[in-house]
Amino acid sequence: MLRISWSFVCFLVVTATTDAQSTSPEQVSYSRQIAPLLMLKCAGCHGPDPWWTDAYQDGLDLTTFKGLIKGSSRGRVVVPGNSAKSTILERLTSDIPSQRMPFVGKPLSTTQIALIRNWIDQGAVEDHVETPRTSINLENVPLLQNPEPNHSSFPYEDILCHLPVEAYATAIVTDAETGKELMRRGGAAQKVTGEHEDYDLGAATRSGGWVYWSLDRNTVWPKSITTISVRLEIIYNDGPLWGTEFDVQRGRTNGVPATSAFIRNPISISKDKTGVFHYRLDGDADVDIEIVRMTDQHTLVFKDHKADLQAGVKTYPWDLRGQDGEIVPPGEYVARFRSAARNREIPVGDVCLLIRINP
Repeated sequence: MLRISWSFVCFLVVTATTDAQSTSPEQVSYSRQIAPLLMLKCAGCHGPDPWWTDAYQDGLDLTTFKGLIKGSSRGRVVVPGNSAKSTILERLTSDIPSQRMPFVGKPLSTTQIALIRNWIDQGAVEDHVETPRTSINLENVPLLQNPEPNHSSFPYEDILCHLPVEAYATAIVTDAETGKELMRRGGAAQKVTGEHEDYDLGAATRSGGWVYWSLDRNTVWPKSITTISVRLEIIYNDGPLWGTEFDVQRGRTNGVPATSAFIRNPISISKDKTGVFHYRLDGDADVDIEIVRMTDQHTLVFKDHKADLQAGVKTYPWDLRGQDGEIVPPGEYVARFRSAARNREIPVGDVCLLIRINP
């Protein structure tokens, strides 16, 4: 059985900053400064879905304000108004490797530690402001028919995303027909040290990399559900976020998981108003391409269809013109790619790619 999958990457020069880098002693926002920092640096272990260890180490949940204030099985980690007695600062600044947190990856910077210290000394309050985040949607994703659990030769289904920056990503799966939530999984971006297969699974605190989850629907989803929608919510510390790849992958070849090579040619938005997508097909297929506006992800900007494509590396140019033939305005867009096999036994592949068109 062949599998169709896509891989993309883009690198665009974008300047982005967040309050998490601030050194100001002014009032610190939990929602806009502390929460993203803890999600990115600490939730890889102290969260519901860690990569390499048990969930909520020492019972400490750092993905919510309630969990942070509640503390761990060993007691409180934050004493509001008193950072000197808050063990979270003690662990963040320890010189003892076995006690210093984060346990894996680089220590927090002095600026980041000062931010947490100031917030605690200011009372460690929750300000109920929306935490900055970006979301990308894949809608109406067909599921594999008649999946067989624990059968090594049957195609798998995975949600996979690559982020060019350090980020915490949450995948939310819903029934496409009813909108009912079926699955919610989160994880910090991993460091990619080489090719696609070369992961450092413990490096949840390092910048950039992959996060993926298996769609284990055999035990938790009604078998009657045949189509899902998937939303990827991203909390990130510093830009650019453009080039995020969000993929629902399916398939095995002769019982062995098939993984596309990660193509490192960039998508480029050049001065002559041309963008180039580089991708790979693992099998012969038709391809639908849609580009939608990022702000609502429902406004169709561009649509194209390519039929009878053969397997292999492909290049797709886009002159940045929309449905009306005019150059689209600068801004953020989502490119959606859906491949459908000529052989109906081959699963489809779906990919979203976050892009930015510069002035």
